[in-house]
Amino acid sequence: MKQSKTGILLLQVGSPDRPTAWSVARYLRRFLGDPRLIDLPAPLRWILVNLIIVPFRSFRSAKAYAKIWTDKGSPLVAYTLEVGEGLQKRLGDSFVVQVGMAFGQPGIKEGVRAFQEHQVDRLLAVPLFPQNSSATTASTTAEAMQELIRQWDFPSLRVAAPFYNRPEFLDAWRSLIEDELRSFQPDHVLFSFHSMPLSHLAKSRHCSQNCLAAPRCQHAERQESSCYRGEAERSAELIAEVCGLDRAQWSLSYQSRLGRQAWLEPSTADAFHRLGNQGKRLAVLSPGFTTDCLETLEELGIEGRDEFMAAGGQDFLLLPCLNADPRWIDALEAICYQELKGWSPHHEC
Repeated sequence: MKQSKTGILLLQVGSPDRPTAWSVARYLRRFLGDPRLIDLPAPLRWILVNLIIVPFRSFRSAKAYAKIWTDKGSPLVAYTLEVGEGLQKRLGDSFVVQVGMAFGQPGIKEGVRAFQEHQVDRLLAVPLFPQNSSATTASTTAEAMQELIRQWDFPSLRVAAPFYNRPEFLDAWRSLIEDELRSFQPDHVLFSFHSMPLSHLAKSRHCSQNCLAAPRCQHAERQESSCYRGEAERSAELIAEVCGLDRAQWSLSYQSRLGRQAWLEPSTADAFHRLGNQGKRLAVLSPGFTTDCLETLEELGIEGRDEFMAAGGQDFLLLPCLNADPRWIDALEAICYQELKGWSPHHEC
């Protein structure tokens, strides 16, 4: 009897291949063409993306990417590949770990091909997003499913649950940042999450207009299953708790808005201005991202820092994401084993 291997597919959104306007334009067309990102009828979405957003954003975004580009390329891709390599070493030869970028390289197709070559017959897809979101978790999982259904031998499939409240995830954040917080001694800690249009949230069965109008998610307040907003709020609360932060020491905001529709509030840009006016020593972290990327390194660490200091801020510290820290890889290993628990592998003759 030959025991088959278990596949682990680490899912990310992706990144442009290079910090050039052409490469960024190609990436944005694929990324923003997903209906979960821009919720419009296909013809209108095509016009908006290809004739308005991409022509106006490509050159500006390419300059922003150039500021954070490394010798290994995109930080998001480089760190995620390191996580995949580290997790493979932790799990051993009975597992096949692959990284799949839904809208970039290495693509999901290459990962699925590797699973076929290694005769993987059970597959755990792990979206590397702590909170469940249609724009990230659903989008990348859907891309993986589209590739998998093209295969003749379809593996037994499981998708890992959001891990924003997992003790291993919280402890990885604590161990990563507590020394830096102690050394920097901020007056205030800001938890910045990627924003989301309210119209997207309203589609969730966990969300309602009453909930959206409330100061905080009502489900999260009762520690029930909640939408992206509720999971973001619980993430901030739980990380603040394990780091020993009093409620008055921290706040939450949302960044990276696009377009004129209503988005989650309060905005990170407004928070930078307000806290800067108060002359704060500010530490910023992004628990909605496991890996540093354009939104953390450039939007917060460069542009955000400049806005905060120009408003009168005293000092600014951008705390790193989990990236490829060994403690995060340890946590991810534990999350994978927990997801696989009780899932019996198949055997073939």
